[in-house]
Amino acid sequence: MARSFAQMSRTAEQVSRGVQVPKVAMDNPPFPIHRLGDQVLRKPARRISKVDESVRELARDMLRTMYSAKGIGLAAPQVGVHKQLLVIDLEPDNEAAAPMVLINPEITSFGAAIDTYE
Repeated sequence: MARSFAQMSRTAEQVSRGVQVPKVAMDNPPFPIHRLGDQVLRKPARRISKVDESVRELARDMLRTMYSAKGIGLAAPQVGVHKQLLVIDLEPDNEAAAPMVLINPEITSFGAAIDTYE
């Protein structure tokens, strides 16, 4: 059943509370980031069937990697983990703002407008 973005966001906020990490760059982040053209990105990601401590730790490590790269979003396949997991933080400079962790996200509709962030 399709859920609205607002519902997904609320669920992501609840999950995110358990995985928050300091929003600082690390000298040696947990993962290297694979970029466009890397063959590792061609492998399909698998659904996550159960959220356990290993999934939470993956999300934490992804957040640490994302903050170290000064990014605002990172998908598990970008760090070589073929699971449907995405971390997003639109306010990386605001310690009080919780990041979003999306597990098994689905695009159910889209529009013609394009938003960019630089």
